[in-house]
Amino acid sequence: MVDDDIIPLRPLAHELNHRGINLIPAQSVKEARSMIAALKLKLDGVIINCRVSGVCAFTRELVKHHDGLEVIGVVSGYHQCSSCRQLLTFCFHDAELRDVRWMNRMVSLIQSRLMKRQGLTKVTIIRRNIR
Repeated sequence: MVDDDIIPLRPLAHELNHRGINLIPAQSVKEARSMIAALKLKLDGVIINCRVSGVCAFTRELVKHHDGLEVIGVVSGYHQCSSCRQLLTFCFHDAELRDVRWMNRMVSLIQSRLMKRQGLTKVTIIRRNIR
């Protein structure tokens, strides 16, 4: 998942869905908050892009309200957030997600962590909308 490239999101969503994990994308913190409230979601995991404005504060908020929340961070070579790094269960570089092998590794890691729980899993992706 690269901020201005939605292409890697499609295979990730497809693979997660194939494995029984719902992917609910949001393009901003505001949109993610709205969707979580409107859908009354109980999150098991969140994938954040560390370059998104406000995502660190939002992640700290989510961790407080969702016990056992898995936080997967996507960072770039140009920006590695230190303020929420301690909250991350896993960390991937955005360039890695263009490589199918890394994307498959990410899907496997998500599945192994989240599928230990019963029921359908919901994961939200937050990415910056560039227009």
